[in-house]
Amino acid sequence: NVLTGSVQFMLDGRKVGKPQPLDRNGQAIWKATHQQIGMHEVTARYIPDQKSKLLPSISVLKEHTVGRD
Repeated sequence: NVLTGSVQFMLDGRKVGKPQPLDRNGQAIWKATHQQIGMHEVTARYIPDQKSKLLPSISVLKEHTVGRD
């Protein structure tokens, strides 16, 4: 079974854009642009479809460092 629903990406505890729908492989992609230099905390919240039997969940926190080009 493939997950359906969407993912709300979070950067430093704040929502980034709108929830991204999962593709047919059950994956969502977020392309970060124009982020401040330094370390950031990234998480993703899974939002199941209304008809789904699955519960909403949140990923583990991932640290991401943005450096200078």
